[in-house]
Amino acid sequence: MVKKLFKHELFALSRVLFIMQGILLVASVFLRILQFFETEHFVYSIVFFFAALLYGTAVLVNLMSPMVMAVVRYYRNLFTAEGYLSFSLPVTVAQHLIVKALSALVFQVIAWGVTALSLVIVMAGDVLHEVGLAAEYLFKQIPADAAGHIFLWGVELLVFFAVLFLSQAFLYYGCISIGQLARKNRVLAAVGVYFGYYVVTQILATILTVLMAIFGDRIPFDALVEFAGTHPIAFVHLCLGSMLLLAAVFTALYFLVSHTIIRKRLNLE
Repeated sequence: MVKKLFKHELFALSRVLFIMQGILLVASVFLRILQFFETEHFVYSIVFFFAALLYGTAVLVNLMSPMVMAVVRYYRNLFTAEGYLSFSLPVTVAQHLIVKALSALVFQVIAWGVTALSLVIVMAGDVLHEVGLAAEYLFKQIPADAAGHIFLWGVELLVFFAVLFLSQAFLYYGCISIGQLARKNRVLAAVGVYFGYYVVTQILATILTVLMAIFGDRIPFDALVEFAGTHPIAFVHLCLGSMLLLAAVFTALYFLVSHTIIRKRLNLE
């Protein structure tokens, strides 16, 4: 049943997101075609400006749409009248949450891929050739002992971004879930919960910054800098691993908030 739910979620997202991605590709092709007729004429400048503006807007919409759709579908499927059908399925609450988050992640990856393809289309020709030469030059500047770790760093970075996306999705899910505890104006309450969370995190970050400024001399920064200088490869792995672990912890916490509220305090009225 979970596989069917996952397929249904992907299909529901694709009906909207594939349209967004198609518009982006069309905009990139149109912008590339315009470059073949480049001229200093005033009319061309106006047309090119609006074509570039359209392309930039399409890129932003394409990259933001998976998260927006994930939030909208989470609310509609689980906290409106559709929730009666969703929770009648032989699927656990955890499976509902995971399926929705992973489906959004799949389309976020697709969105990045389509965006990259659109950039290749726009820069096709001399610009793309110059970018390739610059990338080749930069790659040659990497020390031989670090070159073998580039792939691992890339994998660690991609996993980190994936977990970070899931963390953000579960954060929004948690805010929506807490907002549903209100008797009226639940959507507004969810927005209020998010802004409250943002204010609290900013206050905590400020306090942490002040504490580090006061007690900074007690933190062994010199030892950390020395370790980074003597073991730069291990230091990069350590940084990426630490960020990944921290993102995973927050993802789990946000997940538990939504899971607990839906299991114990769900109210579809």
